[in-house]
Amino acid sequence: MKLRSKEKRVDYLKLHSGEPVGRLFPVSSRKNRSCKWSTKKLFKIEVLDTRLIGSAKEVKVHYTGWSKEYDEWRCEKDILDTPSSAIDGDTHDFFQFHLLSAVNERLSCCRKIDSEVTLTIPVPREVFTDFVERIGLRSSSQKGHTIYRFQSVACAKECFIKGWWYRIVNEAGDFCSIELETFQIWLTERPCLEEYDFDGKLILTHRGFQATVRFVTLKGNKSDHSILTKVDSEREVSSLSLP
Repeated sequence: MKLRSKEKRVDYLKLHSGEPVGRLFPVSSRKNRSCKWSTKKLFKIEVLDTRLIGSAKEVKVHYTGWSKEYDEWRCEKDILDTPSSAIDGDTHDFFQFHLLSAVNERLSCCRKIDSEVTLTIPVPREVFTDFVERIGLRSSSQKGHTIYRFQSVACAKECFIKGWWYRIVNEAGDFCSIELETFQIWLTERPCLEEYDFDGKLILTHRGFQATVRFVTLKGNKSDHSILTKVDSEREVSSLSLP
């Protein structure tokens, strides 16, 4: 869990380097020091408590490895969930991180982009097998492949990080989302690389396996927000039907 950057009257720049210290600068100079948080780096935090201020939800955050002196209340929207693989580098988690990144990059409101999206991601066979079992996807046979789909809409929304299946692309509220019933993933063997030696002998190099992901995207704006909320809440406990 990480924290979004914003302007603050504290010298948080020192959080980016060096060892944690009790004070970032002397008390006497604290009122005269101000800076902007970096917009490219995130701070590792722990959420200690929550509260409501009017209709806004706030969370009390603690900066991991730093003095409690810097604990503070922040707007919940400043919190960013990130896959653990971005930090840990585990092979199995890294595939999930790569998958979510690829999906997010293809969620665009551009009218020229087709609504059906197909992605291919290299992955070892054992990593893919562990992934579908850990996520709890259900399988079916189709055109010689074992196709995996989500058990339900609730399962699809909870499998990965919060809000992984949609992206709001601008301040006006235009968004693109995945029609979760259409999401499917399967494993295929990548074609061998063909090359020759100087004697003209054919050499085939096996290139491993790849996960193929296919889904249909929906596009909308702030007035169509029910696509992301009401429609899915009505189907929250229902199972997805096979196409």
